[in-house]
Amino acid sequence: MLKMAENWRPTEAVKHSSGRVEKRLLCGQGWCRYYLGLVEGSKRTDYVYFPLAGRMRVSALSYRQLKDGLRKLGVQAKLYRKFAN
Repeated sequence: MLKMAENWRPTEAVKHSSGRVEKRLLCGQGWCRYYLGLVEGSKRTDYVYFPLAGRMRVSALSYRQLKDGLRKLGVQAKLYRKFAN
């Protein structure tokens, strides 16, 4: 999710692993899919799926901003990473 927030460009057209060219963000009924196309080491992350709950506002942010926001909520960043993984 952090990589998605850092690289948030929903209207950008990208070539997916299937060969199709589409926008990064695709939403259906109650869900959205964001294309990352991220390869780190031997792990590959093509898509991030998330539920669509009302209006959702996502803006690009840095790791420091996310860490500070989590600290205000009383959550340790390392625990959030473990949960997200």
